[in-house]
Amino acid sequence: MGSYYLQINTEEPEVIKPASPTKKCALYLNNFDQQVFFHVEMLLVYDVGHGEYSIQLGDDLRDDGGAMIESFPEEVPLLTVQVTRFRCGGFILGFFISHVVMDGISISDFLHDFATITRGEAVELAPRDPDRSCFRHRSPPLVTRDHPELAALPATPAKLLFNPSSWYDATAPLPIAFKTFSFTARDLAALKSRALADGSLNSCSTFQALTAHVWRARTAAMGLDPAAISKLFVVISIRDKLKAPPHFPERFLGNGVIAAPCVNTTAAELRENSLTFAVRRIQETIASVDEGYIRSELDWCHVKGHGIIDLPGGMIITTWSRLGFDAVDFGCGRPAYVAAPVNDRREYVLVLSSCKNDGGVNLFMGMDFDKMAKLEALLKV
Repeated sequence: MGSYYLQINTEEPEVIKPASPTKKCALYLNNFDQQVFFHVEMLLVYDVGHGEYSIQLGDDLRDDGGAMIESFPEEVPLLTVQVTRFRCGGFILGFFISHVVMDGISISDFLHDFATITRGEAVELAPRDPDRSCFRHRSPPLVTRDHPELAALPATPAKLLFNPSSWYDATAPLPIAFKTFSFTARDLAALKSRALADGSLNSCSTFQALTAHVWRARTAAMGLDPAAISKLFVVISIRDKLKAPPHFPERFLGNGVIAAPCVNTTAAELRENSLTFAVRRIQETIASVDEGYIRSELDWCHVKGHGIIDLPGGMIITTWSRLGFDAVDFGCGRPAYVAAPVNDRREYVLVLSSCKNDGGVNLFMGMDFDKMAKLEALLKV
C-alpha cells in the first residue's frame, strides 16, 4: 500500500469580539442545563471543488487553520469554530459548542443566523431569547414521580464541572471505535414495515423503528447479562409540553429537550421479543414525558443539588437529521456531509442527515473495538 502525506499549515487562534459593546449579565442555568455539562462537536463539510479535485485525502490536503481547542489548556470557550480549508476549494467547518448554552434546535437556529449574516443578508427576526425562567424549579419543590433514571451529582465547583479538561483526558487513547452507518430510505421503510407487521401497533415513526433496531442491536453486541437492564434514553423536545406559565419564549435560545427514559427493560426481553416490542416500549417512554414529569424532574434535581442521567452502560439517542444542519449555507451551497468527530461519549448515538435528499440517514455511534464487528452485522437490515 502507498503512503499518504499531509502537509498541514495552522494559524494562531484568535478571539472574535462583537463589533460593539454587548450587555453583560449573569445567565440563570436551570437543572436541565446542568445535566449537559459538555461541549457538542459538529463538522459541516462543504465540497466546492470540481470533479476529481473534490475534497479527498492525498497531497492536495492542507489545513489553513482555525481555532484549536487545545490552544485554550485553562478555560474552554463556550463557542469555538475551526476552519479547515483544502487546495481544491472545499472546506470543513468544525464547531465546538457548550451544551450548557444551547441544545440541537438552538444550535441549528444559531448556525442559520450565522450563515445568513455571512452571506451578507440581514437577520430580520428579533434576537434569540436566552431566558430559562420557564424551567425554574417549583417553590417548594414537589417530586411527584419516581426517577430511577437519575443520579445525584457530587458537589463540584462550576468552574470544574463545565470545563471538559477537568473530567477527562483528551490525550488518552479511546478504548472504543466509532463508525457511521448508512440507512437508505428502503432500509427505513423495511424497519417500519417489520415493526407494524403483527398489527398490534397503530402507528410507528421512522425514528421509533430505527431507534428500536439500534437499541436491540447494541444490546446484543454488548453481550449484556440477560437479567441486566438495557437502559435507553430518547432525546425529545419539550418546547410544546409546558402549558402552565411561565411559557417558553417564542425565540428561545437554550436547552428545551429532555431524555425520555426506558429503564425497565432487560436484555433478555429485547433479545426474545420482536422489533414491535421494542417500538412499543419506546412509544410508552416518549408518551410518559408530560408536563408533570418535566416539573417533577426539575424539582428532583433541585432537591438533590444536581441531578444527571444515570447513563453508564445505557444508550442515549438523539436525532439531528431534521434540525436543518444539512441546509446551513454560508454562501457556497449546502454541506455535502454532516458529521460528529470521535469523542469520549460511548453511550451517545446520533441520527444524522445523509445530505443526499433521498430519505436516508446516517447513524454515528461507538462500540468497544472487539465488539464493533458484531454490531455491524446486527445493524444490517
